[in-house]
Amino acid sequence: MSSGRSRAVARNPSPADDSTAVTRILETLTTQRPPVSDRPFFVPEQVRWYHRQRLRFQTWRACGRQCVAPIDPTATLEIPPEAITHTLDPSWRRRLEASTPGHVQAVTGGDWDRTGTRFLESTPYRTVADVLGSQREIELDEADKLEAPAEGSIARLEWLLADIATGGYRSVAERRNRRRDPTEPSILDPHPQLPPAKSEVRVTVGRDGRLLVHSGHGRLAVARLLGVRSIPVHVYVRQERWQRRRDRVVLTGSGRGSHPDLACLEP
Repeated sequence: MSSGRSRAVARNPSPADDSTAVTRILETLTTQRPPVSDRPFFVPEQVRWYHRQRLRFQTWRACGRQCVAPIDPTATLEIPPEAITHTLDPSWRRRLEASTPGHVQAVTGGDWDRTGTRFLESTPYRTVADVLGSQREIELDEADKLEAPAEGSIARLEWLLADIATGGYRSVAERRNRRRDPTEPSILDPHPQLPPAKSEVRVTVGRDGRLLVHSGHGRLAVARLLGVRSIPVHVYVRQERWQRRRDRVVLTGSGRGSHPDLACLEP
């Protein structure tokens, strides 16, 4: 009898059982040892392992357990810069960020995907175009140093222009592999303890699949003006109707199309 009741509880967990499951998962994360890394930065690798597991659990708890299609906190999509057509309204961006823990993805309703402006008309894009058109002499300082220019400043945009023009558009993972000390924050990697995806350009996906830039406006503008073919982006928020379409693709295997957020799914 007791075993039957246990199975019934497992199928229909109560809030108390949910708390017990959360506690059990957290105990597993703190007691299981991460794989030993061959890299010289063993302690930071342990920290990164912890943050990866923490983000996976937080993402599952925030939205992943309600979805069929996976929501991977470490994944990126390779897309052409011109595929991101709009920029998210600043007020909606603040509201979306406040609705979930830091760096945790979300699936949410609302009309946030119907607001915003065209990216080509946004201030970051126009500013980069002005800097590029002014033909000012830009000196590239030591790449990835800690003393980064302020976000959105002219100095930062000039640095991005010079860095991408001379070295190409490199992903955060590539930058970490080339840096002498990948454990220190840098201009394009302010969160080295987190998966590389969290430092890439972030986008949100609207109900019709429209891509809106959430953060990383300067990098996106530079990549577009310099003719970069593709960049890695991290999907931060999906509109709930779009997520239901992703779920149908996984369940039925049809309707995938060519959209990058659907093409990566497997039935």
